[in-house]
Amino acid sequence: MRQQEARSNSKSVADPKTFAAEHRKRVGHRVRTAIGAAALEPKLNFEPKLNEDARAIENRVRAFSTEELLARYHELVDKRLEGQLRYTEYFEIERIEAHLDAEDQSEVSRMNALQHNWHRERSHLVASIERLLAQFETSH
Repeated sequence: MRQQEARSNSKSVADPKTFAAEHRKRVGHRVRTAIGAAALEPKLNFEPKLNEDARAIENRVRAFSTEELLARYHELVDKRLEGQLRYTEYFEIERIEAHLDAEDQSEVSRMNALQHNWHRERSHLVASIERLLAQFETSH
């Protein structure tokens, strides 16, 4: 009897797929019997509350001015350094960072557009000056 069991165990170990399937059966059975099938069902009450909190935080972040965002960001960073940041504040700091990054990106885009316009106007002025110099040299 033990030899058959040893052979079946060696076969399971030799075949990784069989071993993994058997392991999942054993572990899954223990989990279901230990905590009950009801505990494995999704918690429907938790997810909507998180979404409501997330929406409230997102709306609050959107309502802040840039100065308020920076002040709140520094306040949350200080709390994070002290190790006193709550779970919802982690989400809030993430949303503030995303909002500030978006503002920075729009500022960078604006600066790039201004720089492009400045280069175009500069090129136009340099070309005009070169034409005037050429006309001046031909007249003298």
